[in-house]
Amino acid sequence: MNHLELLERKTRLWHIEQAANEIVTFTAGKTPADYETDIVLRYAVERQLITIGEALTRALHVDPELAQHISETPQIVSFRNQLVHNYPGIDAERVWDIITTDLPVLLRQVRALLAS
Repeated sequence: MNHLELLERKTRLWHIEQAANEIVTFTAGKTPADYETDIVLRYAVERQLITIGEALTRALHVDPELAQHISETPQIVSFRNQLVHNYPGIDAERVWDIITTDLPVLLRQVRALLAS
């Protein structure tokens, strides 16, 4: 990987970390019911999930081996596509599960990659 590709990889990982941190901030102290009824919260979270999926796609473009270090890479990219193209079919419970279960794992993995 050349210097520009390395910089692109790091920048996209940083974007993922920042978007995940925003989701953590937005949802702190919130419940699944809050998420389901607060349209502004939903839109804010979904926008950051789109950012995560797009940043991961671009990072993988310059460094396909990232998929070995970030679990569920295809699912992350696929969910981004669902948010963009199948937005009426997004299930609030599934998004909340992603926030509470998958996002902490992704955040740990991305932070480890940024630290290395």
